[in-house]
Amino acid sequence: MMGNKTLAQIRDELTEELDRAGLEPAAWFEEQLGRLQTNVEPDPADLETLRLIRDALASFREPIHAGGG
Repeated sequence: MMGNKTLAQIRDELTEELDRAGLEPAAWFEEQLGRLQTNVEPDPADLETLRLIRDALASFREPIHAGGG
């Protein structure tokens, strides 16, 4: 799905995807989770990606700091 990307890269891509889809972060996450739950044997990479997305969604609630210090 997303390969080896940083949380910031995933967050940026997720933000773009949410904008395109017109979905709120929680609704999008639930949609993706529903897709995985319908698979008889979900791909472990998809599950790990979902965990990373969950972490990225949680970071939406945290302030973004532009630099150190």
